Parts: sequence; C-alpha cells; structure tokens
Amino acid sequence: MSALTYQYTCDNCGNQFNAPGVAELSYGMFVMRSDKSDYAVLLSAISDSAFSETMEMVQEYPDIIKLNDREKSKIVQKVFGLICDQAPDGGKLIIGIHPKCPSCGSRKMKSWKQIHPAQIWPLPSVEHKKWDTKSDSEKLAAIDSAIRKIIFNKEFSD
Repeated sequence: MSALTYQYTCDNCGNQFNAPGVAELSYGMFVMRSDKSDYAVLLSAISDSAFSETMEMVQEYPDIIKLNDREKSKIVQKVFGLICDQAPDGGKLIIGIHPKCPSCGSRKMKSWKQIHPAQIWPLPSVEHKKWDTKSDSEKLAAIDSAIRKIIFNKEFSD
C-alpha cells in the first residue's frame, strides 16, 4: 500500500523534512506510527476486518454507548492501536500522531503539506496477527482491558 509524501515543518526547531501521510479527503485511510520511533504503516479502515470488528465491539461496550460520536471514534482508534501487532521497535502503533523530527525528535509540527506533484511513499499494511488468532472471548477480554486503560487514563480527550 502507499501513502503520499508530505513536507513537515517542526514547531520546535524549524527543520523541514518529508514523511508519509494520507490525502486530506481519504476517508478511512490512516498512517499509524510507532510511539517509540518513526516506523509507519498504513491502515485502510474500511477494508480491515480487525478494525471493523474492533469498532463494533467498542461501540457496543456499555461505558461507550453514552459518549458522543467524536469520543467514540477516538476510543475506537486508540483501542485498535492496542490490538495491532507492535512495531519492529516494540512500540505501539498509534493513529494520528505526527512523525518525529529527524533533527530534534519532537512530534509537534508547525505545518505540513502534501508535496506536488504527488509522490508515492510505500508503506506496509498494519498487521494484527496475534488478534486474528484469539478466540471471541479472548478478543472481548482484550477490548475490555484496552477500554478500561483508555477511560481511566482519559487518553481520548484532547
């Protein structure tokens, strides 16, 4: 699968660098990055069966039903990152974090824009081999654990 090349400007040091991203109106397409490095994978949420399964389980969870759609969506994305296989560096894959600045390591970006003409950035697809081998009861237990961790840490709020 392929992402597109974006030029990022670090808010911390001003360094400009290229990294993968998805087109702004790409519904259901996400770049997931490791929390430990700049390892990245591509998620096509619409065609990923584990994402669909996770979304369904999370949205039926009693503590989630009462939340608004934006909060539900944030929780689904965070839970999905927790059920995915880890990055090669052992990090969790996270939807929505910026790449690390190669100069200072910051993830705070001042700006980013797609490079024109468009340049393809090949990325592997996200994997969830461990999830795929779990029984239904093991999956429910994993979702329960992830949701409790997110809710108690209030990780879904801005």
